[in-house]
This record gives sequence, C-alpha cells and structure tokens, in this order.
Amino acid sequence: MPNLLTNPDFEGPYRNWNGIDEVQVAQGWFPFWVGASSNNQRRRPVYQAVSAAANRPRVRTGSMAQTYHSDGAQHLAGLMQQIQARPGQRLHF
Repeated sequence: MPNLLTNPDFEGPYRNWNGIDEVQVAQGWFPFWVGASSNNQRRRPVYQAVSAAANRPRVRTGSMAQTYHSDGAQHLAGLMQQIQARPGQRLHF
C-alpha cells in the first residue's frame, strides 16, 4: 500500500508560507491555525524546521522534523495535506 503523503518525513526544502518568516513549512505541507484571541492568550504559532544534528529526539526518521510552538501563549494549530482517495479505499499514513 503506497504512502499517499508528500514528504511524510518532513525533509526539506522548507519555505516561508505566504511570505511569513515565522511560518517555515516543509515541502508538501500546509499550516493551519485559529486566529488570535482578543485577550492575546491564543495566537499564531511559530513553525520551523529542526535538524537531527540540533535536536535528535525531535526527528523520527530522516534528518529533519517540523515543529511549531507558541512562547507564552496557546495555539490551536497543526499541519495538513490533501490527498486523492476513493470512498472505501484503504489508506496508509
């Protein structure tokens, strides 16, 4: 069963999503987040690459990992991809 994800290991290259320097995302992936709250307790996280050389525990396979975090705030966020699939098709991720 083939893996339908593009770049499932979050290897490079990384790009600034929509020109935002603080949102560096691995090729094939798209960030999402819920907008900032009025009391500023929730905000857009910082997305960035981390290398195995810099932080081995974060990298499961390969040499890179995707991270996102919010210093001093909460976030509702993640990464996603859209895939092509048929109803009832068995998928592997």
